Amino acid sequence: MHTYDNLYKEFVDNGYVPDRDLFELPYEWRDSNIENAKLLAQKIQDITTQNNWPKVDIVAHSMGGLLAREYVESDYYADDIDQLVTLGTPQNGAPGAYLKWDGDGWFWDLSDMYTKHILTQEAQEARNPEYADLFDYIHQRPIASLQELLPVYNYLQDVENDDVYKIYPLDYPENIFLENLNSAEKKGKLNYIEFDKIVGKAGSDEGTIVGFKVIDAPEMGKYWDHGYPLGFEIPLIGDRGLTKGIGDGTVPLESAKSENIPSDEYVEINAAHVDLPTKAQKDILELLTGVRPTGENDDSLIKNLLIVSVYSPIDVQIIAPDGLHWAGKKIRPLEDINQIKGAYYTGYNGIENEFITIPDPVSTGEYQIITEGTGNGGDYRVEVAKISERSDGVAEESTAKIFGTAVAGETEEKTVEIKEGKLIDENSDREAPTVEIQNPKENKKYPNDRVLKIEYSLSDNQSQADKITAEIFWDNAILAKNEIDLRLQKPGTHGLKIVAKDDAGNVGTAERSVEVVTDAGAILKNIDYYFAQKLIKTQTEKKFLSAHLLSLKISQELLLGIENCAYALNSKLRLALISGLERQISLEIALLEKHLETATAKIVTPEGKELLLANLAYLKK
Repeated sequence: MHTYDNLYKEFVDNGYVPDRDLFELPYEWRDSNIENAKLLAQKIQDITTQNNWPKVDIVAHSMGGLLAREYVESDYYADDIDQLVTLGTPQNGAPGAYLKWDGDGWFWDLSDMYTKHILTQEAQEARNPEYADLFDYIHQRPIASLQELLPVYNYLQDVENDDVYKIYPLDYPENIFLENLNSAEKKGKLNYIEFDKIVGKAGSDEGTIVGFKVIDAPEMGKYWDHGYPLGFEIPLIGDRGLTKGIGDGTVPLESAKSENIPSDEYVEINAAHVDLPTKAQKDILELLTGVRPTGENDDSLIKNLLIVSVYSPIDVQIIAPDGLHWAGKKIRPLEDINQIKGAYYTGYNGIENEFITIPDPVSTGEYQIITEGTGNGGDYRVEVAKISERSDGVAEESTAKIFGTAVAGETEEKTVEIKEGKLIDENSDREAPTVEIQNPKENKKYPNDRVLKIEYSLSDNQSQADKITAEIFWDNAILAKNEIDLRLQKPGTHGLKIVAKDDAGNVGTAERSVEVVTDAGAILKNIDYYFAQKLIKTQTEKKFLSAHLLSLKISQELLLGIENCAYALNSKLRLALISGLERQISLEIALLEKHLETATAKIVTPEGKELLLANLAYLKK
């Protein structure tokens, strides 16, 4: 992703010489930081031996900072680090990891989308029956480092318990690695080196995921074992169950700042997580050398990426719209000098997960995809994805899929088109799922003394039923269950909306207006429920309201009876009775309204008062 190019060049510009006093440590980021720390120990030993040095300095970005700390705090630490500078390291964890570990939420920034493609390909190409999907691959391979990024503090709010935070580690995915790393005994070892932190703040104060509002979701099986972020799958309405706060877009400020883990120097800059190595280059050099550089490297970071993923049995070459530049296997005999700048190719000849990445592809034009059959041939597919990161750090993706049957040694040519920055796929699913509401019925009035069950069906001509997700909204607020308690709703017209999303990202909706009505009998029936819900606080108040509502109910029933017996009563007498009862009803409602308006919160809660007054107002219509 070229994230560190600018920082590396800055070191070189300030006199550092690659492989003499400037070194990199690539490592298998899927594995545990505990194992990778041993690689760091060996790397440092090699460097100090080569140069006859006693110690080295380390600059570590993001999870790399946890890896470096794991070595410093280990039992085998060789006292060979002088200074450690961490950049945007989630010292107490990053809530975004919860989405990937507990569910399957890999779609935020460009790097996340890229990683999802790579891991999905790995899971499928492994042909391991235990890897039913990406979730299983993450847990059963496992991608241990992801679990080691989970926060070790309270970040899950229980929607069904008034958004109260669950207490870590109860009902959380536990991060034993980070618990140990931040224990008093372990972190105390940082006192023996110079430990500096550089952290980023990006965009608004609401630009970083800091937690989630969750509900229990046993119906989701293996997913969201510790709570489903309410509304997460449907991006059109609401906050998707996410809580946002200050940070670098990936790591919350409080976690990177980590006041529970003291540092010698603390630097806070205006930068997004992926931009920190570039934006902090002068600060890094100054912390290490005591001299602040005058110049800096600021080549544009990659914000657009084309990924070509190969699913056997083929090799692949991609040719740019100019017909000259290329990447991948050299199937067509084009000039080596014209290989696409910055492109990455895994290679072929037995490579299990063959793919190509091309940074900053053209915004409009056709790329040729040249395939060559390998082995015994057979059915193949190529998935092409174009990922673009917006200025707010959120990535957008468009995809195209190529299918075919390979014959060993034979080539085929396909094309994919990018138009106005997006891939065009003629075979893609563009049809939204259909939503049909069975209940509530159209043009039916519902008394507010019951729970209304919401029933609907979903269908799609291209997506499987289990690949369609749906959320229910009542007056634009998401529901945790397929029902609405009308006893807690004000009378009047309410809006019901069901939003469904298929696995291609198409969204379908169905809406219905629901008329909620009431009468004195329904309100009287609800009084016991309001008392049970503690909206009415005292037995005395409950009895007072019940008595007056019973009187009001009797008056309403008498009025209705008289109005319906036009031929049984003298018209003059009938009109007099109607007038008297209407007056009695008005006085009873006015008495109740006046009583409620003056009632204190010790008698009726503000919510209960508002609900009861709305019911009484409806009776006056």
